Formats: sequence, structure tokens, C-alpha cells
Amino acid sequence: MQDDAGLASGLATMPCSRQRAASSGCGWRRAHPVVKGHTQRYVFEDYVAAVSRLGREAALEVLPRGASGARALRTVLRMRTEAAHQRLHELEAARRILDGTVTLSQYRGLLLGFLRFHHLARPILETGHRELAAAGFRFALRDPLPRIEADLAATGNLVSRSGLPPLQARSPAEAVGWVWAIEGSALGGQVLHRALDSLFGDAPDGRTYFQADGERGRWKRFCDALEDYGSRDANSEAVVSGATAAFDCIEQCLTTGSGNA
Repeated sequence: MQDDAGLASGLATMPCSRQRAASSGCGWRRAHPVVKGHTQRYVFEDYVAAVSRLGREAALEVLPRGASGARALRTVLRMRTEAAHQRLHELEAARRILDGTVTLSQYRGLLLGFLRFHHLARPILETGHRELAAAGFRFALRDPLPRIEADLAATGNLVSRSGLPPLQARSPAEAVGWVWAIEGSALGGQVLHRALDSLFGDAPDGRTYFQADGERGRWKRFCDALEDYGSRDANSEAVVSGATAAFDCIEQCLTTGSGNA
């Protein structure tokens, strides 16, 4: 449930060469500028269309690169997890929240899925945060479980936490990928928070899980730490693998029967 903040954090447009543009029709279009201090940066539009024209590997070659010549890790993450990301957007409960037709029962099911996921993922996220702390990310790991439980109580559903054993990451680098998925999802959750007016009106109760936490600068610091980690660590592919696994786990938790957390 991420929004485009993952792309909006420091991506410069990389136009194709004239020869490649002529042969493939590839051309990254400039989107609305994002101004950070004195630096104007741009985000990609239609990168999925470029994949369809060039193929995934060729499209990756025209993604923006930093000063060192390395592709921005979060750019690769965004592109490689696009399919999983889109599947989450297409879940019925998420779609119905956004179009204002979600039922209380559907919303409870969504919360139960997130409760299940965060119970399972906690040890992995702790590992990822420890890795990123060495790269300068000093923000504390969020604990969303109390918020989700409070939201469920506000909707009339009292549950206990899952008895399933929590998951463990296969490597610290994979754990960093899980953190990327969750940090971005927190941004996208703010869109759902506003859309839940259809259920709750102006009342704040029942949707605190999706509420912004007010930590200014958290996403930018996270992106900076992620890129630093990627530049120093040879396991960037493991970070991508971890992010994909995180999205797959979220999807499984949200689509599994919601009768028990």
C-alpha cells in the first residue's frame, strides 16, 4: 500500500540515447518536480510501459544512477516489486475503502490481516532496523499491534494475538528489504486513513493504524540510510528479495481467512 513517495525521493530523469530512443521508442517523461531544499528532482512516469517495450532488464539499464554510477536501490526495489504492490492495491477491501463502499466486516478482515502480519514480521523488522541504524537511520521501529487491536475494539471485534511463531529473515540484508516495504506502506496508509471517513466520519477511533505518526523527516532519513546501506553492502539483491517476500507475506495475511488473528 505504498504511494509514489518511494520514487519521489531523489530520482533524476534519465533520458534514453537518441539511438535507443529511435530503435525502441523509450523515453522517460518528466513528472512534476519535487523540490528538496535547493535541489529540484524528478520522478518517473510510465516506467511500466518502458518495461513492456524494452523488457525488464533493458529497462533497468536506463534507470537513474547516483554520483557513483550505481542505480538507486530504492528505484530498483520499486520496479522489482511493482507486481506485488499492484496486487495489494487490487484487494477488494482496499479498493472499497478508496471508493467509499467498504463494509465494517470487510474493514475488520483487513485489520485482522495486518495484525497477523505484524506479529509474524516483528523479528525480521527488528533485524532490519539494526542494520539500517549503522547507516544512520535512528528512528525507532514502530509497534503497530496496539493500534490495530484498538481499532478492532472500536469496530466491535476483540481478538488475541496469533499463536503462530514469528518469522525470521534469511539474512540481515533481506530484513532491510522488509523494512523498506513497511516504511513505504506507512506512507500509503495515510491515503486509506482519509478515505475511511466513509466508515467513521470525523471520528478518529477505528483507523489509528493508518494514521500518520508525525515523525518529520523519517522517510527521507530512511531513503538516505537505504542508499548508504546499498552502496556499502554487496547484498542488494537480497534486499530486493526481502522486499518481495514482505509483500508476499502481507498479501497472504490479508487474503487468508480473517476469522482468527
